[in-house]
Amino acid sequence: LNLSVRQRLLDMNELIFEFSSNMDQEPDSLDELKFVLNVIGEVRTKSMDMELDYADIEERYRTLRMYEHGISADEAEMVDNLRARWEQLLAKARVRDKALGSVKRKFTKVTEQQVRDFSSTAAEVQAEFARGGPGTPGIGMEEGLERLEKYTVAIGEKQRQREELSLAQKLFSMQVQAYPELSDVEQTLRKLQAIFDLYREQRDKKDAWSST
Repeated sequence: LNLSVRQRLLDMNELIFEFSSNMDQEPDSLDELKFVLNVIGEVRTKSMDMELDYADIEERYRTLRMYEHGISADEAEMVDNLRARWEQLLAKARVRDKALGSVKRKFTKVTEQQVRDFSSTAAEVQAEFARGGPGTPGIGMEEGLERLEKYTVAIGEKQRQREELSLAQKLFSMQVQAYPELSDVEQTLRKLQAIFDLYREQRDKKDAWSST
């Protein structure tokens, strides 16, 4: 019992220290700010689970003490301060979140500009796709297949950027922007993917027959 609960105590103590250290970072970029705000959010989200965990640890140590099981002074001090350390961390998260208000306002404006830029990019991608995508009239199937692979990679990157922007908007309590142009390209790609998958399957079968 002592070994298992001791490891849980050490793990929780280390987690609290890690949360506290991460919250102390002074963000100089949007990514750094998102990291600190995510830490603050994680502390708040885990609050109920952590309270249940430290209450269970306290109870197990109470049992060990009741039966006069040997506990080191450092270990006893750690468990006696565990509840207070977590409550201090919660209070620190609230203060830190408030203190970052001006920084959040600054980067909210940065995110707003990034959203506008990405919206323009999405429109450009749709126009380019219409002009030279894999479904362009007059191109062969092999050429279409190459373009499909090219655009699949490119759209995958745009999806990643869109997700990052959406997370930033949620983080700053902004309305999440939709990009219908990008969604239209994604939908068209899925339809073309089915067509080219069938073509590739038939082509490979033909090549296999030719080689026998």
